[in-house]
Amino acid sequence: MKVAFVGASGYGNVGDDTYPILWKRFLPNVEVCIYNSDRPQDGLDSDTDLVVFGGGGLMWYHEGDAHFEYMSYYSEEAKRLGIPCGFVSCDFQFIRCKSNRAEFETEGTMEKWLPLLRDAKFIVLRSRHSVDLLKAEGISAEYAPDLAYLLRPGDTLKSRNTITVIAAGGVAAKSPNVFQDIKQAQEKWPNARLIFLNMGGPGDDKYTSRMHSEFPGSTALFSDQVDPVKALDLIGRSHIVFSGRYHGMVFARNCGTPCRTYPMAQYKITVDPPEDEAGNPWRNILILSREIDSLCQ
Repeated sequence: MKVAFVGASGYGNVGDDTYPILWKRFLPNVEVCIYNSDRPQDGLDSDTDLVVFGGGGLMWYHEGDAHFEYMSYYSEEAKRLGIPCGFVSCDFQFIRCKSNRAEFETEGTMEKWLPLLRDAKFIVLRSRHSVDLLKAEGISAEYAPDLAYLLRPGDTLKSRNTITVIAAGGVAAKSPNVFQDIKQAQEKWPNARLIFLNMGGPGDDKYTSRMHSEFPGSTALFSDQVDPVKALDLIGRSHIVFSGRYHGMVFARNCGTPCRTYPMAQYKITVDPPEDEAGNPWRNILILSREIDSLCQ
């Protein structure tokens, strides 16, 4: 069985770089082929049995941006080759309304993605809210927490000696509430290292650098110094994590590390269940395995 996974890994985004690790780990009897959201020159392999979009917030659309064009290319190629498609551990990437910052704009993104979703053989989304949005459009979808919840730390108990800050969104150099929280954490754990961890790829290096420069004696880890395993280990050694990135929060939950996010956070942080209601991330693998088994029959 050859399965093509279309995601956004390979760019240094630690959260999205987690998914290929997990597909290969938990689907040992499947030939896993990883495609990124940029269009490949040669398209899908003709002997591909299944195309899976996921994981990540792949479903977004901005006028003039090539992302949707590239993503829909995979769906069109699969249809041309007669290959079934599905979505696993995906979600919409809605942005906040300009007129009401407490709400998210949904129409433009959903309008573009609905035809692709209607053609999908199965859909597993990582928020119940998004499942409800599709249900209102007459599209069946299932819920399972983000696949990255399965990236667990090792069995060795780690001593906590770090305060970790993941710059993105509201966690930025001009965020007085974040700076106050960092200062209070330093007072509470005076011997802890203060580390600014970039989990968002090269584009977020500048945000990490700006915050790092405000705290003499702190350490910055940029995109070329971090991978999912290193980020998980660091977060597991932290007293607390201040995160503007969704997967910073997910990794902290995986490690049992307290994590603070902030108002006006990204859609994916806002709609993710509280830690004690996150459900069973194994459902991603179980549902996908069910679909793979049905194709093999």
